[in-house]
This record gives sequence, C-alpha cells and structure tokens, in this order.
Amino acid sequence: PVRYRALPEPVTLLPPQTSSRLAPPPTCVALSGDGTRAAVGVGSSLYVLDLTKEDKSASQAKELFRKDLPDKLHCVAFSADDSIIAAGDAFGRCHVFHGHHGNSVNVFPHVRPERLLNKSDDDLALMELAVNGLAFSSDTLATCGADGRLCLWRSPHACEELVTADGAASLSVLLADAARPQLLLAAGYDGTARLF
Repeated sequence: PVRYRALPEPVTLLPPQTSSRLAPPPTCVALSGDGTRAAVGVGSSLYVLDLTKEDKSASQAKELFRKDLPDKLHCVAFSADDSIIAAGDAFGRCHVFHGHHGNSVNVFPHVRPERLLNKSDDDLALMELAVNGLAFSSDTLATCGADGRLCLWRSPHACEELVTADGAASLSVLLADAARPQLLLAAGYDGTARLF
C-alpha cells in the first residue's frame, strides 16, 4: 500500500517542456505503484518524472528520462513492480521501456503488420489503429485498441502473443492482480464490459 498525504491544495504536474501555453496538453498519465514516479505522455513524447523530492512542487519534478516516439501516445502504464513502463501509440504499437532508466525493452505490434500492407496514406488515415488501453499482471501485458482487438502478451521481454480476441475491447482493459491472474476485464465503445 502507498501512503498518501493530504495536500493543502492541488498542484499541477507538468513535464518541463509543457510549462508554456503553446505546448500540447498531456494525453495520458500513470503513477508508479510506490508513488515515486509519474509517466506523462505529451504528444509523441513520454516523460518519466521523479516525485520523491518533498521540498519541490510537483510542477518542478525532476525529469528522470524522456523518450521521443514516432506517434502520439494514447495510454501509459507501469508494471506491478514498477520495473517496466508501457506506452501505446496512435499507430497501434506498444512501446515497452525499463522503468528506471528508460532503455527500450520491446515494441509489440498491437495492430497486426499484415493489416498495414499495401495501404495508401489515405487508407491508413481512416483505419482505427490506436492502442487505447494497457494493463499489467505479473508476467502478462494486455493491450486493447480502437480496432476492437484485445491481446495478451507474455513478459514484456519476449514478444509472444498469447491470446487475441477480435471485437472484445476498444476502450480500456484491466487484468486481475496476482491472486486471480486468470481474470481480465475489457470495456468497449459499444457500452459492454466483458470478463474473460
């Protein structure tokens, strides 16, 4: 359990580059389980911020690392032990990084590469490709996307697709904790939630 302290008033958490009104707004956020780090997606950049300094306001949080990715980020999540960070982008990729120093671990193709073959730029613009949800449970990573696919992946260090369910989820996904790792909850734009 993480101890939370009451704040006298809310503080703004912004990566250093977004302090200007002209900068794009954050598109996704995640907090590490121990409350010491925040992952913030701003456009196609992922910032990981240090929240351990008691004497600094959250808007002055130290940047631990920054990753510039090819496409806009839609979601970000920490693994249960905070050792891995995953970020889903607009082009159907899930980028996986070491949670403490930012080294790239893997890239999972949530959208099957064969769906992208022989597509014009106009066709690609019309396709629903974004990864909209990520969830971790022990050695499993779940991704869901605007294409309606739900994928389960073995440990973030290996790219082994365990299960794919088409039409199952497009909005968000949750995996049960270690006590019941076989449970998966997925929500879709059709207004249904499915339990696997």
